[in-house]
Amino acid sequence: MPHRYRCNQCRTTWPEGPRGQAEGDRDRHRRRTHDGGAPDAGDAIDWRPVTPPSERVNWGAVIKFVAFFALLVIANKLWPYIAPHVGSR
Repeated sequence: MPHRYRCNQCRTTWPEGPRGQAEGDRDRHRRRTHDGGAPDAGDAIDWRPVTPPSERVNWGAVIKFVAFFALLVIANKLWPYIAPHVGSR
């Protein structure tokens, strides 16, 4: 899940990334700006939940359905030309 570090005292937020990156951003910021301590106004590592699978569109299934439907339409258009030759040996 994406995490981001936010310093309330400096009112600064770092870009989203893995939790380890957010912790590194926090540690670097504390060392450089707050002499290694936690800011008085507080800071936090926030996370943003990823869209649950039930809300995602399965594009692979959509493309397969469209391709299958297109194949049915083409077969239906060509069947009058194919049918007389089926089983006529």
